[in-house]
Amino acid sequence: MPHGVLFRGGKEGAIRECLVRKNLLEAVIGLPNNLFYSTSIPVALLIFRKHKPAGRDNKVLFIDASKRFVPGKNQNTMSEEDIEVIDAAYRQGVDIDGEDGLSLCLVDLAEIENNGYDPNIGRYVRNETVAEANVEETLIAYQEACERLSVAEALLADKLKAAGFDF
Repeated sequence: MPHGVLFRGGKEGAIRECLVRKNLLEAVIGLPNNLFYSTSIPVALLIFRKHKPAGRDNKVLFIDASKRFVPGKNQNTMSEEDIEVIDAAYRQGVDIDGEDGLSLCLVDLAEIENNGYDPNIGRYVRNETVAEANVEETLIAYQEACERLSVAEALLADKLKAAGFDF
């Protein structure tokens, strides 16, 4: 499914809420973009199961496998190894070595409910370590960029005026 089914409202939201409340959604697996001829957007596999394994009852497993692909000129593909790694992560529910291009998290249904029944993978799985922002350095860099922009705008205005453009 396209990722939109994970967060759109309306009837889709009501269906999603019902499936989560009934504990039927077992896993959400995000795949890479450009895997299919008809679309370049990334897709997600939604795994439903009426009777979940013991450790997954009242939980949903989120797997971000968007980095597991073989780049292609017109279309990306997934190797047998990519598929096996994703399958193993799904079956075991753990990222074995952490270096296999997968991020995953097992989330309680209560947390999904608190997020408005939004099972968007990015809410639960962090792809990269989030660096702490140094506010002072960021403000200084922003101020310097603004000064450079002001100088460039003044230079552009002078050149346009010299070329006969008056604004």
